[in-house]
Amino acid sequence: MTKLTRKQFASELGVTHQRVTAMVKQGLPLNTDGTLSASIAWKWYTENVDPSRRKSSRDDTGNASRRELEKLKVERERLALEKDRGEVIDRAEIHKALFERARGERDAWIAWSSRMASELAAEIGCEPGEIFATLDREIRAHLDQLSKKTTRELTHD
Repeated sequence: MTKLTRKQFASELGVTHQRVTAMVKQGLPLNTDGTLSASIAWKWYTENVDPSRRKSSRDDTGNASRRELEKLKVERERLALEKDRGEVIDRAEIHKALFERARGERDAWIAWSSRMASELAAEIGCEPGEIFATLDREIRAHLDQLSKKTTRELTHD
């Protein structure tokens, strides 16, 4: 339920807030906190105000279009300001950064199996090639499993 102040409803109607106050005296229902329920107020308005006296901007698609355009301009300006402040990051930049980070980690793990194979082989006394093959296979399988997880799965247990 959308709540409106008298001034907000007056603005939607294209009348003064005093006119809305007069409508309240004529029976326009108010919520207990003094606000108007948007749907109830519009219903009352269409049922109780003579169509020839209505100044409803809802019926004027030109005004509605201009108002919507103004809202979009304000939203665009707000987003630009938030981006300038560093509060908003471009989606493409995030995807690129995540991709580069994931590729770097994948490459580091694959290189790790190569580096560790000879150390582990010396430590446990077996062939470095066998250790490398096992490490490489297991690391790649694990990376493959991780690549199939969604971001939500990775961030929530």
